[in-house]
Order: sequence, then structure tokens, then C-alpha cells
Amino acid sequence: MAEPASEVAPAGQLDPPEAAKQPHWHQAQVQQKQREREQQQVRQHKEQHQQQVTMAAAIGKQDQEVAGVVEDRPFAQSALYQENRLQHGHSQVWGSWFDNSQQRWGYGCCRSVERAERCALAGDASAEVHPTADAVDAVSTESLEELPPRSSFSEPEIFVVRWVRAVLHEWRQRLEDQSGTALALGKRFASAAQLEEAERAIAPLIQLLEANSASFWRGEAVHIWSVGHKRWMTEAKVSQVVKANAVNGDSRHPAGSVLVAFAQDEDSERKGRKWVTPPHFETLLRKAHKEKEKLEKEDDVVPEIGSQAHNSKQLDPVLAKFWAKQQEREEKGESDIGEIGSAADKSVKLDPVLAKRWSQQQEREKKDWSEIGETGSAADKSLKIDPELAKLREKLISDKC
Repeated sequence: MAEPASEVAPAGQLDPPEAAKQPHWHQAQVQQKQREREQQQVRQHKEQHQQQVTMAAAIGKQDQEVAGVVEDRPFAQSALYQENRLQHGHSQVWGSWFDNSQQRWGYGCCRSVERAERCALAGDASAEVHPTADAVDAVSTESLEELPPRSSFSEPEIFVVRWVRAVLHEWRQRLEDQSGTALALGKRFASAAQLEEAERAIAPLIQLLEANSASFWRGEAVHIWSVGHKRWMTEAKVSQVVKANAVNGDSRHPAGSVLVAFAQDEDSERKGRKWVTPPHFETLLRKAHKEKEKLEKEDDVVPEIGSQAHNSKQLDPVLAKFWAKQQEREEKGESDIGEIGSAADKSVKLDPVLAKRWSQQQEREKKDWSEIGETGSAADKSLKIDPELAKLREKLISDKC
């Protein structure tokens, strides 16, 4: 009768009773389980962090596309091992702070949610790396021979500016040349002082041409739209203009892109910086001088009022009636110059601006400027009147009622 086979433990493994006799067996098992738990926690932490980084990169990419900045790397490359990469002068990484009010990621150092902007706490940005000098608009270094033909320019202002700068550059080059080519042009071109005088004299013309062109120029005052503040930043200037496609770190700047420096708060010295590409000029940038001209025109324009029914100019009867009463009271010494008496024994104070507009309107009526066009009377035609005077007219009518 065969004897039952004895159970033999595999080599290197002791029976529990024998293992229990080993002094370090239990401690090793505990340490192994502890290491497994730690590794599991590390994996979970990495997975959570990867999700946060990917979300921050996606949101940041969207913000940069709004500002006209497109990065070279795809979202997947914004990985765990690049978390300590500092950019744009920030002391903390993108995604280190979350704005609950806007539901957007930002920088923890300056609390900015604009990923492409330079840190407001970084100070002077002169040491920051930017596109090379050849790619950035600077003092012209092209000669007249290198200047493209007029047909290649979409704007005449740009051609004139480039041509004038090329002439000045060629003049400067000939002065630096010791062969005497500058003297060959005449005595007036043989002095550096005369060149400097010409540059000073031509500077206002160049600035005027630049301001009236559709393009943006370095040093030009502009208004820039801030996505984070949801308003126009009026204290802004173009600090750089890219002439050719350039790469700055992880960002690409197509030709014509501009870097705008602006004051984040009108009452503080905090500065922001933003790259804007040509496709976003219409929505994010506008020339400061054109906005100023619009406001000045709104103050100066006083539309005329006429009556097509009588084929002659006729001031609005409501305002004319009350203005006549005011003048009559003024002649009698019963009212101040800016005051119009109402039928309800009240008075409406007319500020100097409105008084000036009314005076201009009367002068235009006397001159009979027919090119402005006529409008109907208040009785049966629509009124075309200065907005502020129109408000005053409505107030006078309501007081009378």
C-alpha cells in the first residue's frame, strides 16, 4: 500500500509555523504592504495632478487664442514634468491659482488670469527674450534699393514712411562711409548735424502718417481690450512690432503682430503686456487718437433743424420758445445766463456746453447752411437734433405738462 506523498513546501518558502519562528518575517510583510500603499497613493496623486495640468493648459490655450497668441506645443505636452517652468516673469506657474469669480485658472503670484501677459510684479521687462532685432520694427536699416516697389504696399502711408526712413538711413550710411560719397551729394548732406536736424523736422510727419494708417507702430498710443477686466485699457502703447514671422519661447508671432504694454489700473503703476496678432486687431485694438477725434467731433457737431414743409430753415419751436424766454429774462436781469424758465414756474439750468451748442446752432441757422439738409418740424416731421439738446427739450416738455 503506497504511502501518501508528503507535502513539501516550495524551495525558499517556509511553513507558517516555521516562518513565525523567523524574527523579521512579520516586519518584512508589513513594510511590503506599506510600500504598496505608498506607490498606490503616488499613482493616484499623479493622475489627479495630470488632470489638473491638462485642464489648466486647455483653459490657458483658449485665453491665448483670444489674445492672438498660439503656442507650438499641443495640450498633451503640458505634462507633469514641466510644472516648474516659469514664463513671462512670473514667480509661480500657470495654474497655481484659480479665480472662483471668473472660473478661470491664473498665476498665484500676481492673481492674473491672462496667461500671455507678463507678471505685473516682475518690474522692467527689458531683459525678457523677444524676437530678434531683424524681426522687430526698429530704425529702418533698408536702403532705397532694398525698398519694395510702391505696388507691394497696401497703404500709401506705409510706403511714404518706409521711403523717408530709407532715405535717412542711406544718408547716415554715406556719412559713416569715409569715401566722401556724402559730400558728392552736396555740402548740405555732408554734416551729421544736418542729418539730425532733418530727422527732428521729419519726425512729426512720420508720426502723423503712422497714426493715420491702418497699421500699428512702435510707440503708438492705443486702446487694448482686456478679456480679464472686460473693458478697454486706455493707457497703452505698442512696444514692439514683428516684421517677419518670429518665435519667442513657446509662442509664435506672425508678421505684423504687436506687443502692447498697458497700465492694468489707471491709479497704479502695475503694467501688463499682451501680444496681439493681425486677425484680432479689429476686436482687441484701436488707435487712441481716432477715439479722441470721435469724442471731439461729437462735442463740435450741432445738427441743424429745418422744416421741409415751409422749404426754409426753422429752429425747433420748443427749444426756440424757451430760449427766447431765457433771453428775455436775462435782459430784464431776472435770471442767470445758463437758465431757461419753464411754464410751471420752474427753471432748468443750462450748463456752458449746452449754451455753446445752442449758440452754434443759432449761428448755423443764420448762415443758412443748406448742405446739412433739412428736417421736419416737431409737429409732423422727425427731429434731428444734438443729443444733449434733445434731452433738454424732452425735459422742458415734461415740465410744461
